[in-house]
Amino acid sequence: MGPLSKGVHRLLVPFQEVQETSESVDGKGAERPFGGGSGDRGGETSENAASTSSLPKDVQACSAFRIFTQTDMMRFLVRHIDVLGPIVSCSIDDLDLLHPSLSVLAVPASMTVKDALRMMRSHGGVNAVAVVDPADSGEHEVGPPGWSRGGKLVGTLSASDFRGLDPKAIQEMHVMPVMEFVSRTCGSGVPLPLVSCRPTTPLATVMAEALIAEVHRVWVTDEESRLLGVVTFTDMIRAIKKELLGD
Repeated sequence: MGPLSKGVHRLLVPFQEVQETSESVDGKGAERPFGGGSGDRGGETSENAASTSSLPKDVQACSAFRIFTQTDMMRFLVRHIDVLGPIVSCSIDDLDLLHPSLSVLAVPASMTVKDALRMMRSHGGVNAVAVVDPADSGEHEVGPPGWSRGGKLVGTLSASDFRGLDPKAIQEMHVMPVMEFVSRTCGSGVPLPLVSCRPTTPLATVMAEALIAEVHRVWVTDEESRLLGVVTFTDMIRAIKKELLGD
């Protein structure tokens, strides 16, 4: 859990194929310890990974690798949620998971896609931002160039929204307002789900809803849907790790 609780999204985990010493039914005498091959839903494998000379010898001896992601960890935790203790009943606010630095979380709906992507790149390569309607909040502020603080949550702009789009389409969409872009179907054919919770929402609920929606973050809003912050898989894994391991 350590690396995943520090913001690492995926780990390359080595494993060694087991060669059976006894006679097998099919006579081939080999099996994969984790089930299926590279198409197995539980993870991905990479046969004979390139450039392993810098790895420890025990890792170099492995014949294949499996990718283990934050999503895999969250699925595991939800499947065993009954043994995680009282932490999963605590609210986002109780666990102090709310990120209030909205200047790096949200852009106004009227900003162009081009400007929003430029801002995401200039702030450390953020891969998703909330889209807000500042007209719905009397407390709206505009932070470092063009970034929005406050406002009603109306959508999410994610790097995955551009998956599958050809360069010409992306070029044409650059001049669109962000809200117009996220309102259209793109990539897989459907816009990224808008998933949100309240500060009082229990951690278990937030975890389950994020997995159902297949997102890595949940926006936190007030009763009037004004954006307060965000809670991510990294935050959730870190909180559970601290509860279970005491660090």
